[in-house]
Amino acid sequence: MNPYREELRNILADLETERPAALRRSRSERWLYATDLPMTASEDIMETFVTRAGQAGWTIEKEEGWFQLDRKVSVPLSGTVPAEWTACPAAACCRSLLERHRDRLTVSDGYAERMLVKAGEENPAAYEEACRKLHARWAEALRCRQKIPAVHLTFFGGGE
Repeated sequence: MNPYREELRNILADLETERPAALRRSRSERWLYATDLPMTASEDIMETFVTRAGQAGWTIEKEEGWFQLDRKVSVPLSGTVPAEWTACPAAACCRSLLERHRDRLTVSDGYAERMLVKAGEENPAAYEEACRKLHARWAEALRCRQKIPAVHLTFFGGGE
């Protein structure tokens, strides 16, 4: 379990609800995780969750009976993605673009990091596919003289 999911799981475990709340990767590109806590908890419990998760750095929005959760992942915490997965060829291509085009980097909107954290919970093939998609998107942006997000190299087997 990656440290972000573990943090949310621990916050949820401390709450008294009708049943344990589900926690899953969000289906939205804008959010990292989603929980059905609003379907299982009172207003007071939901408020407690929002306060605790907010204090831990999570952004929360209620959508269609679920809390959508996101957290800025500038530098991934240890264990976010297995290190051996970051050595795949597609990750090396992403790292190469980031290293060779430092003058074309801009602040990340979090999309790439969310994509990589989610893929890092699946399997090596999913992680490599995420890297392949990012590489294609970034290469196209660079060809069009656009900037690419400054994603931390740790996601791609480099940097500390």
